[in-house]
Amino acid sequence: MPLLTLLAAGAGAGTVAGLLGIGGGVIIVPVLALVFASEGVDPTVLIKVAIGTSLATIVVTAIPSIWTHHRRGAVRWSLVRTMAPGVVIGSLGGAALAHSIPADWLTTGFVVFLFAVAAQMALGPPGAGRSLPGPGALRGVAAGVGVISALMGIGGGALHVPY
Repeated sequence: MPLLTLLAAGAGAGTVAGLLGIGGGVIIVPVLALVFASEGVDPTVLIKVAIGTSLATIVVTAIPSIWTHHRRGAVRWSLVRTMAPGVVIGSLGGAALAHSIPADWLTTGFVVFLFAVAAQMALGPPGAGRSLPGPGALRGVAAGVGVISALMGIGGGALHVPY
């Protein structure tokens, strides 16, 4: 595998994630898909391997990121406790769903997702200053983010941060 390409993608993803809070998966998944395609990975599983690999890197990179944000007082742990069960359940459901979705549908879904993230960033934060809903609604949103995150290979920052 082209090590320099992967290192550059990781550095770029980390920078974008740190600056914009959108998560590095929006960069990592396409780069991995291109690298895996050049390595001859079967097209019927290529996007699934890219998404799974992206999710595996998120586990490793999330820990120091969480710690750094925590030290700066930038984590609302009460929200984490409320939303975490929904994210876990949604992620497990999304992973199960990804297994049965054809690769070309996941690829199309990822492209649509990228355009939606770009449009949302261009339009600015929706409803800035609004109050958060109750715990049930937060858990429901978190479950939805978990499903989408598992299907798209992202950590969920692109969805949770603007929400």
